Amino acid sequence: MGSTDTKLDMLTNSIKELKGSIEGLKSTVEIIKETIERETMDGMISRQSPLVASGKAIEVLKKVNLLSEIDAKSDFILAEVDKESKLFIYTDLKTPEERITEIAPSIVHELIKAGKIEEKKVDLALKELEKIFGANVATYYGVLMLITAYILEKRRKEGSSISDTAPQKLVDFAMLSIPNIISSQDPVELLQKYNWDIDKAISELEKTLRVLGVVDEKKEVSLTLKLAALYEKKGQLNKALEVCKKALQIFDRIEDQRGVATAYHQLGIIAQEKPHLDEAERWYRKALEIFERLGIERGIAAIYHQLGMIAQERLHLDEAEQWYRKALEIFERLNLEIDAAYDYHQLGMIAQERQQFDVAEQWYRKALEIFERLGLERYAADEYHQLGMIAEERRQFDVAEQWYRKALEIYDKIGHPPLKVNTLAQFGVLRFRQRRYHSVAWFAKAYEIASAYNMPVAERIKSDLRRLLEVMGREDFVRAWREATGQEPRIDEIKVKGGKTEGEKLN
Repeated sequence: MGSTDTKLDMLTNSIKELKGSIEGLKSTVEIIKETIERETMDGMISRQSPLVASGKAIEVLKKVNLLSEIDAKSDFILAEVDKESKLFIYTDLKTPEERITEIAPSIVHELIKAGKIEEKKVDLALKELEKIFGANVATYYGVLMLITAYILEKRRKEGSSISDTAPQKLVDFAMLSIPNIISSQDPVELLQKYNWDIDKAISELEKTLRVLGVVDEKKEVSLTLKLAALYEKKGQLNKALEVCKKALQIFDRIEDQRGVATAYHQLGIIAQEKPHLDEAERWYRKALEIFERLGIERGIAAIYHQLGMIAQERLHLDEAEQWYRKALEIFERLNLEIDAAYDYHQLGMIAQERQQFDVAEQWYRKALEIFERLGLERYAADEYHQLGMIAEERRQFDVAEQWYRKALEIYDKIGHPPLKVNTLAQFGVLRFRQRRYHSVAWFAKAYEIASAYNMPVAERIKSDLRRLLEVMGREDFVRAWREATGQEPRIDEIKVKGGKTEGEKLN
C-alpha cells in the first residue's frame, strides 16, 4: 500500500509541475502579445522592437519629419493615383491596394523632384537607414516604397479595402528585395540571394523595375538585362528575347555603348540556347568589337568564353580550348575567381571529350575548390556531376554514384527541377552499364522534367528510353515506368524519333 501512496504522491507532484509550466507559458504568451501591441505603431513594429527589424524603417521616416509632409500631401497623392489608374497601362489594377502600390511611388518621386516634398529629408532618411541597416539596404527606391507602405496603412485604418498584411509586405520589399536586386552584380548573384528560386527572383525584379521606370532609366535598363538573363535561365527564350531587345533599344537611345555590347552578349546567349549557333556568334562578335574598342577587359574575356562554347558545340575542340585559355588569362590576371572557375569547368569538358580523364579531373577539382570556398553550392553540384562521369568512365561505379547523389542532394535542395535532369539521366546510364534495368526509373524522372520544361536534352533522353524499350520489352518497361512515376509511359511519344540527339548514349 505504501508503494501505491508514493506513486500517487509522485503523480500529484508531476501534475502540479506541469500546471505550473502551462501557467508560465501562458504568461510568456501574454507578455509577447503585450509587447507587440505596445511596440506597434501605424500597424508596424516600431524601431526599438526586437521582433521585426524591418519595422524600424517607418520609424526613421517619422524621425526626420518626412511623414508629416506625406500626411499633408496624401489627399493629392491619392487623387493622382485615382486619376492615373484610369490610364490604359493600369487597367489591370483592380483594387485600391494594387493601385496605390503600383502608382504612388512615381507620384511621390515627382513631388520630390518638383520640390514639393523636401529632398533634404529624404537624404536624412537615407543616412539614418544606412546607420541601422547598412549602405546596401538603404536605397532611394526603398524610401519611395516605405512611403507607399505608410500611405497604404493610413488608408487601411480609414476603412479602405487594404489587407492587414499589405503595408508590412511592402516594407519588407523595400528593405529586403530592392537592395538584394540593386546590389546584385549578375543574375547568378541575384539567384543566390533568393535561394535559387528563379520565379521569386523574376517577380521581385519585375516589381523593382516598375519603381525604377519612373526614377532612373539607366539603372532600369541595366536591371532589364538581368531580367532577360533570368528568363533565359528559366528556359523562356522568347520572353528573354523580347526583354533583351527592349533593353537594347534603350541603350541605343541613351547612347550607352557598354550597355549595347552587354545586350549583344545576352542576345548571343539566347540564340545559343535555341540553338542558333551562327546567329549567336554574330551577336558575340558585335559585342567583342565594342568591348575591345572601349578596352573593357572583363567584357572581352566573357565573349572569348562564349566563342569557346560555340566552338565546343561545333566539336572544334582545339579552337574552343584556345578561346577558353585566352579568357582564362584575363580572368586570372583580374582575380575574377568565379569567371575563372567557369573556364576551368569548360577546359575539363574538353579534356573529357578527348578521353584525357586525369586532366579533366584536375580542371574540375580546380573549379570545385572555388565554388565550395565561395559557397556556390549550385555550381559545386555541377562539378560533382562531372567527377561522377569521370569515375563512371573509369568503371568506378560506386564512386560515380556517390558523386551523383551529392549533386542531386543540392539540386533537390534548390528546388528548380531542370537543374537535376542531366544527373538523373546520367544515373540511368550508370544503372544500364551495371546491367540493372530499373535504370528506366531514372530516365523516366529525367524525361518527365525535360519534356515539361521543353528542354533540348529531352530528345537525348528519349533516345535512351527507346533503347531501353527494345532491350527490356514492352511489359517490363511499362511496369518499371509505373513504379518510378506512378503514371503510364507515353510509348508512342518515346518511339518517335525527334531532332538530333546530344550527349552520351547508352552502351
